[in-house]
Amino acid sequence: MARPVSYDWNKIKTAFEGGITKAEICEEYGIKMNTLNIQIKRGNWCVNHLITNSLAAVKDGFLGLETALITSPALEPLISDKLTTILEDNFLIGGNRKLLKSFQSLIKEGIKNGIYDNPASIKAGVSAIRDIEAVANPQSAKTSVNVQNNISVIDPFKNDN
Repeated sequence: MARPVSYDWNKIKTAFEGGITKAEICEEYGIKMNTLNIQIKRGNWCVNHLITNSLAAVKDGFLGLETALITSPALEPLISDKLTTILEDNFLIGGNRKLLKSFQSLIKEGIKNGIYDNPASIKAGVSAIRDIEAVANPQSAKTSVNVQNNISVIDPFKNDN
């Protein structure tokens, strides 16, 4: 008798709820569609509608770009440059988010082990987290952007109210 395959259902649920299609999930994780459908129904999984709406907006945007390129081929270098910038920014933001998670773990361990034992050292750690978060998540910014050394720095923790 074949041994049942073990899947990382938490990871698969996150992918599904993040808007990844069932077909893509089945291909990525080697799951049969029926198995995935049973798990979705059993767990009452739902696709995040904000993500679904965002993906639809991206699709519409690409259709608009395609139309623009067909009607005005001279725009191709400009559009290509803008798309390259967006992809590079997303890569940077993704890397900064990974760095932020790692740094948050180090801060947590530092507090737990007494390394950050006074207000000044804790403030320095929190300040570093804010700097990384500002670059990793510019959409959460509550204030204007200051440009220093060609890097956008935003303080998402500052309250303008």
